[in-house]
Amino acid sequence: MVLRDFFINFCILCTGIFLLYLLFRKIRHRVNSSSVSFKLATGLAQGLFGVLLMQFGIQFSKTVLIDLRSIPIMIAAQVGGPIPSIVAAVVITVFRFASYPYSTSALVNAAIVLIAGVSFGWVARASIRRQHKWWTMAAIFSVLLGLGIHIVIPGWKAAGEIYVQYVFSIVMATYFTRFLVSYLWRSQDALDQLKEVSRKDFLTGLKNTRAFNEEMNRIYDQAKAQREPLSLLIIDIDYFKQINDTYGHPAGDEVLKQVGDVFLRACRSVDIVCRNGGEEFSVILPVCDQIRAKQVAERIRSAVETNIFVVNNDKPIRLTVSMGISTVTAFHSTSIDRITQFADEGLYMAKQSGRNRVCLKEAL
Repeated sequence: MVLRDFFINFCILCTGIFLLYLLFRKIRHRVNSSSVSFKLATGLAQGLFGVLLMQFGIQFSKTVLIDLRSIPIMIAAQVGGPIPSIVAAVVITVFRFASYPYSTSALVNAAIVLIAGVSFGWVARASIRRQHKWWTMAAIFSVLLGLGIHIVIPGWKAAGEIYVQYVFSIVMATYFTRFLVSYLWRSQDALDQLKEVSRKDFLTGLKNTRAFNEEMNRIYDQAKAQREPLSLLIIDIDYFKQINDTYGHPAGDEVLKQVGDVFLRACRSVDIVCRNGGEEFSVILPVCDQIRAKQVAERIRSAVETNIFVVNNDKPIRLTVSMGISTVTAFHSTSIDRITQFADEGLYMAKQSGRNRVCLKEAL
């Protein structure tokens, strides 16, 4: 019976942790995880999770029922600190009083849960390793539990038997929870890193073509909704093939890296610089009309022209770039493809008219 109840609790615990993880992973993309609203939602969800665990206690005897309500409070503290852990503890306490009659046991139980909520929040903010926080919380709850059982059950033998069984359950549940939560966090970190790498150009560290398409769609929709101008620069390094032929491809790669750095320094902080492939780059300019786009483009062109690039350790060379600009102000008659097409046509005009210049089409 005990093993069956513990297995059921363990399954509910793992399922609840996983489902709440999936839920809040989606919410975190829309809400700041450090905001009070996010922390309150975390505490409420973990509190309800604790209430669910209370309904499936571990029956050690006819009079002894143990549950794992402390585990969601630990998770809440680890995720968001004091606010979620206290909220979770309050939710569990309110349910305890609403579902069961008032008694000395209920008051002691409420005191243990509330003190645990505050203590866990304090531990979560302490400057200790995360895995040590789990065991510190488990130790605090074990001490509180021992004091509570001693008050409710005066007999040392009976109280001791219940206490040992309860602490064993808490220790086992803490171990499995720490393992599962840590695994989910590590997996999420690895996934985030993989996503970030997949959106970066391996050579320059700038955003790649995939990121360009994603950012262009996002900023286009935002500009369309807010009726703000949007500009795009398509940039090409002049005579780049000669650099590869003269100094070698490793030197060409080094030039691309240095050019990317020059672009980043010359652009505004809100601009998005991408390498679209080969020696072609692009810059997305949010909230930027044609006049401002021309100023940014000229600043980039001038910065490249005056910069000294170093290849093969000590060989200085100079470069120029050609650039096409397109700007959209009326979104009812255009698309992202047309914006890109107009910028490409502007680049072609710059190449045909002598290079090292900026050309632009009429605003869309």
